[in-house]
Amino acid sequence: MHGGNIHYLMRNTNLNSSDWVDFSANINPLGLSSELTDLFYQSIAEAVHYPDPDYHDLYRATAVCFGCDEKHILLGNGAVDVLYQWLHKMSPRKAIIPAPTFSEYEKALKGVNAEIIYATLHQDNNFDITAEMLAPLLTKDIDLVVLCNPNNPTGRIIPSEEMDKILRLVLSHKCYLMVDEAFMDFIEDGDKQTLISKINALPQVSVLRSFTKIFAMPGIRLGAVVAGNSQLIAQCKEEAVPWKINAVANAFHRYINTDDAKEYTIKTRHLITKERQWLYNHLSALQQLKVINGAANYLLVHWKDNNRTVAELRERLLQSGIVIRDCSTFIGLDERWFRVAVKNRNENERLVSAIKDNID
Repeated sequence: MHGGNIHYLMRNTNLNSSDWVDFSANINPLGLSSELTDLFYQSIAEAVHYPDPDYHDLYRATAVCFGCDEKHILLGNGAVDVLYQWLHKMSPRKAIIPAPTFSEYEKALKGVNAEIIYATLHQDNNFDITAEMLAPLLTKDIDLVVLCNPNNPTGRIIPSEEMDKILRLVLSHKCYLMVDEAFMDFIEDGDKQTLISKINALPQVSVLRSFTKIFAMPGIRLGAVVAGNSQLIAQCKEEAVPWKINAVANAFHRYINTDDAKEYTIKTRHLITKERQWLYNHLSALQQLKVINGAANYLLVHWKDNNRTVAELRERLLQSGIVIRDCSTFIGLDERWFRVAVKNRNENERLVSAIKDNID
């Protein structure tokens, strides 16, 4: 189960997508920029031709954006697509993942028959991921550690100092580390927090990135793995399904390094920082809720009512045209946890008002 499945709701109600405010999907509340929208419209004309099978321009533009060599980059039809391809190529036998975290790591690892060890995160520590908690789990037969930074659904970020400790720990055990940074672009100092800047010196490290969330284009699909091991990247490219990135997504190379893209990202970060704090303060003011103070564009919330579940709250909020993410499907969370995306002020006010009306 994932957030953002507005199609399921439309099939089971008489409402259209415009009737919902979808807090279940962590997409940029600014929506597609007008310049990018125009670019995508123009690219439709290119649909009569096959895309460049090597995606030369897209790889070159992505390398400029990330500040690394093209040989370290693997592009695909969204971050989940490259996640599966990368793990298939790595074929780990035994891996560590946090709990709770993004469910696709578990599915992808099971797809390659890897044994999974869960690093349990604890509410009393705000679900933080630390080197100390990973150390006892790093036995000799572990060949991969998968982390999400900031983590989904907790929104908690691993500080640079702690990530350095984790790097030293993992590398000393001679195993691989994969860090999903799908929401790093929403962090004010994300450019300093990312591991991509160190990737040349880290052959055991790979970083997963998504363009879907920050540029509000989940229906277009474009993601990347950036890895220190350029040989594995080259093998993935050779084995990749041809033309897996469509002509519209391929046109993104004309936008990614423009001034508009940079200004859009800065504007997004300012908005998310401001609105996340507002939403955190107003949800925390409700005595029945415990809110985890995250750093991303979403918040994890605990409903402290032992007699009711989030499934009930979700159904009530649907009557108000509001969709939240029931987090009971995440390993390590029960039926009283939910996640909400950070949106614009009007939508955030509508969410808080609706929750107030439905938890009393």
